[in-house]
Amino acid sequence: MITIGKKIGIIILITITSIVLLHVVLGFWIENRLEDLLNNNTEGSYQIGYSGIDLHSLFNGATIERLEIKPNTGIHDQAVSIYGTTRRVEINGLQWMKLLTGKTLQIKDMILERPEFTVYISTDTTRRREPGKSFQNLFKNIISAAELQGFYLESGRVKFLKFDANDTIQYASIDRVDIEALNIETDSVIMSYIIPFQLGRIKTHFAGIQYQPDEFSIITADSVSFDSQTEDFSASNVSMKLTNDWIDVSRQMGDQQDIIEFDLKKLKINNLVAKSTLYDTLDIEASSIYIDSLILKDHRNKNIPRKNEPVKPLFAGMIRQIPFPLNVDSVVISNSHISYTELGEGRTEPGTLQFGNLNGRFSRITTSPAIQGPLEKIEATISGNINGNASIQLELLIPYEDDRFYAHAKISNMNALVLNKTIMPLADVRISSGKIHGIELTMDANSNTSGNSLNLDYENLGVELLIENKNDPGQRYGFLSGLFNTAIRQNNLPSENGYKSANYVTTRNLKRGPFNFMWQSIKEGMVVIIPSNTASLFINKSKK
Repeated sequence: MITIGKKIGIIILITITSIVLLHVVLGFWIENRLEDLLNNNTEGSYQIGYSGIDLHSLFNGATIERLEIKPNTGIHDQAVSIYGTTRRVEINGLQWMKLLTGKTLQIKDMILERPEFTVYISTDTTRRREPGKSFQNLFKNIISAAELQGFYLESGRVKFLKFDANDTIQYASIDRVDIEALNIETDSVIMSYIIPFQLGRIKTHFAGIQYQPDEFSIITADSVSFDSQTEDFSASNVSMKLTNDWIDVSRQMGDQQDIIEFDLKKLKINNLVAKSTLYDTLDIEASSIYIDSLILKDHRNKNIPRKNEPVKPLFAGMIRQIPFPLNVDSVVISNSHISYTELGEGRTEPGTLQFGNLNGRFSRITTSPAIQGPLEKIEATISGNINGNASIQLELLIPYEDDRFYAHAKISNMNALVLNKTIMPLADVRISSGKIHGIELTMDANSNTSGNSLNLDYENLGVELLIENKNDPGQRYGFLSGLFNTAIRQNNLPSENGYKSANYVTTRNLKRGPFNFMWQSIKEGMVVIIPSNTASLFINKSKK
């Protein structure tokens, strides 16, 4: 006879056993449902696999171990292919009751921990290569398997490899990727962000970026960040460095062209409206762009043969050539430096012209013809110094309707000897004395010519002619220097008789840009004011 106590014990045992079995069966079923749903996207181009699923207590979440992602096709079958692994995926807020009754996986958020992606990109330029869109499709495959509110990618890494039929080479990498996407609407696909859905907010942060576009240069950035809620985009410590000394690079390239290096401390775009992926196809609409502490170096070796160069536009033409839509109220430049270094034909030492402590503002820049009409023109003001000495003020008006500009430049007092670092390596001349009290230039320039006026105020100008001698590069022609100094106007001051200013027309070198046009106009004005015998020595050897 079974006592009541034994009956209760049996009932409890059966209940516990049933609960355990139910837990096991339910857990097994949920795991299978998760697996089916993760790979049930028949339109997906990626396969998702993993080593195991560990359900949390009460089935309110799961940990997916060693998740792997790979395309359905081989590397050589696509222009862009992405392979990925992540150590762990955390799923929180799993709605397992809805999983039992429905066909969708509803969760609160998904966290990819330390994923690593390898992107293979074909070198075949006839194939469409858009790694940004490939990442969008990848995340679309992962996220569309569920209905979730938040997606987090933490401490990810990416490396980019280019391939052809014979070889595969790594050319870019990102040391850390963090993505936070909130309030995701998976039934509304929008391709503006790397997570291609309607979002309440997305934050992205990339750190340790390195990209080698060719064998001559390497581009790096400490960080690049974007927050859709504040509409702020920022990049810090961005640089493009040469792999060798610039003269060596110019020889390796075998074609005379501008060789550029730069360092940029900070780039910030405020009130950025994301109309594109920001990765492949830019479309920038913003209130302002701030460029802080840009150091730009432009080099040219005139000893290298020059191939046929295209005609270079002026400012408005440069804006028309921007390959993506741009609409910005203002661009602000602060604490920046630009230098132009030229190795003259037959020379061994380059000359450098430096513009330092540059601060400026460009207003109303747009590539849209519909917006350009009402705006009419770009206005710009720039201030700085030349060769670390004289201050310079520049005002620009740039009409949108044609490729022309109006410029007004003023250069303050400076010791004329400061110009020797620019002049001596390019011509057989050295300034021995002189004080420049001011230079004022106005230009009304079109794509071919400029009507100019120049005031050049100076006193006690002295010049020495140099012998180009490797053993004694500073040797001078004493007698000829004396003759030239008697031929030049040693003083040109408004307070003295014989003061001279220049009104003249400069014909533009169509293979050079607008700033070269300004420098060319100043030099030609000097030829008018300073007798041409001496002025030509300043200019002839730097002309093409």
